[in-house]
Amino acid sequence: MITTKKFIIYSYETTASTLSYVLFELATNPKIQQKLYEEIVEAKKEDPSLSSQTLSKLPYLDAVLSEGLRKYPPALILGREAMEDYYIPELKLTLKKGQVVFVPVCK
Repeated sequence: MITTKKFIIYSYETTASTLSYVLFELATNPKIQQKLYEEIVEAKKEDPSLSSQTLSKLPYLDAVLSEGLRKYPPALILGREAMEDYYIPELKLTLKKGQVVFVPVCK
């Protein structure tokens, strides 16, 4: 079980790494940086505080962050817990509720 302290530490590290790589990519790709800047300026006209709700609706920002995660995954393996029994027909395998599955992140 992940404690709140571990969750915060894990979240902080992965977020910091992701933002570092995304900022590096933006710094080395001025056209992408400009397009993202323009999207944010437009959003700011409607919501000057740039709330998280507004930011979550920006498609180019989402694409930039998703591409950063694709190019620089913050973890080599993702651990996930099955929330219910799930049958995978191709493998003839049933994951039981509560079972932990480790998924490798490929580049």
